[in-house]
Amino acid sequence: MKLDSLDEILRFAIRKEADAATFYKMAADRSNPGVKKTFKELAKMEEEHKKKLEGFDLKKVGQMKLKKTKGLGLSEMMEDVPF
Repeated sequence: MKLDSLDEILRFAIRKEADAATFYKMAADRSNPGVKKTFKELAKMEEEHKKKLEGFDLKKVGQMKLKKTKGLGLSEMMEDVPF
């Protein structure tokens, strides 16, 4: 897939957030009570990300100032495991 414009990138990101929320909701429905709450929280977070992206104004991109942020280092601590 080739994303040639900011609009296409934004629509792609919105779709991915929606897909992730749907996945987490499905996982919550199929999981035991011990992890159900976590999956529901993850779904809610993805829905919030989607809302933020939907409110993004492409006309203001040139006015934005990016700040350097420090990573949390989570990827270094997490183990890649198959489902």
